This record gives sequence, C-alpha cells and structure tokens, in this order.
Amino acid sequence: MAQPQHKIHASTQKFTEIVDFVDEIVVLEGGNACLIIEITASNFALLSKREQDSRIFSYAALLNSLSFPIQIIIRNKRMDISNYLLELDEIIRTTKNPQL
Repeated sequence: MAQPQHKIHASTQKFTEIVDFVDEIVVLEGGNACLIIEITASNFALLSKREQDSRIFSYAALLNSLSFPIQIIIRNKRMDISNYLLELDEIIRTTKNPQL
C-alpha cells in the first residue's frame, strides 16, 4: 500500500538567520548583526603599476586588520561599450585641437 504524501511546508526563511533589516544593518538571530557593502568596479588592467600596487596593498591591509569573518562576493559581467567607443570616435573627429 502506498504511503500518503506529506507536503513540505518549510520555506527558505527557516534556513536563513535574518530577522530584520535596520537601515543598512542586517539583524541576525541571536542578536548578531552584519553589514552589506557594495563597491564600484574598476578595470584593474587599465590601472598603472603604481595604482595596482596601491590597491593590492590597501586590500591586504584591510583584510589583515579584520578580527572577524567576512564573505566576499565578486560579480563579473560583460559590458557593451560599443556606443561609448562610437561617441569617442565622434569626439576625436570633431576636435580641432590636435593635442587633445
């Protein structure tokens, strides 16, 4: 005889520790809190060697100064800059100053 199927009533809320959001702070179960920050992207390959070194050393100093665990999520996405390049070509074509 077939066993009766039981519906699963669990939701994702049972698996997350998030209780509330207060301004930019995430309040977790147990009274803990965390902060989510977002930074803007930069094309590391286009930076000078000095700027690259500065970013690397600053990032290392930040990580070494922390006394608590962190989670870092990096999102990489393709950008279509063809319109931007067309605008630059137009500016180059219409600029009368050869030094620019």
